[in-house]
Amino acid sequence: MNVATKERNSAKVAIGSSNKAVAKAQSAIKAAEKDTEKSRAKLEKKTKEKEDLEGDAQRVLEAFEGVKTLEAEKRKALEAVSKECEELKKAQSKIRCVEVELVAKLDACEKQVKECEKRLRHWLNEIERLKDEEARDEDYDVSDDE
Repeated sequence: MNVATKERNSAKVAIGSSNKAVAKAQSAIKAAEKDTEKSRAKLEKKTKEKEDLEGDAQRVLEAFEGVKTLEAEKRKALEAVSKECEELKKAQSKIRCVEVELVAKLDACEKQVKECEKRLRHWLNEIERLKDEEARDEDYDVSDDE
């Protein structure tokens, strides 16, 4: 009976240990389920964030493509304006050359006009002098006759 009692006590101890192990395992299961639930919630949150980021990235990519298209259009417009600017600079340079030539011709003409005016004054003075001289000669001739 002693052996039976020992075995019974051993079985009770084993049952008690098993019950404790079961309780501990159930507690561990509950903790694992809580952790799993938290992890699922985090995963769902991160999945949502990832989807939002992917949507944002798609919008950014579309905007970037739009900007690239706009940049290409603006670059073409800039090239056209630059070409026109170069043509205008060439035309301006030609106009300046013509202006310089015309100013030189104008200066030469003004110089000729001044020279002609100077000669005209000289000859007008000469004519006036000759008229005065002729008038004096006539006065002298008239006085000789008397």
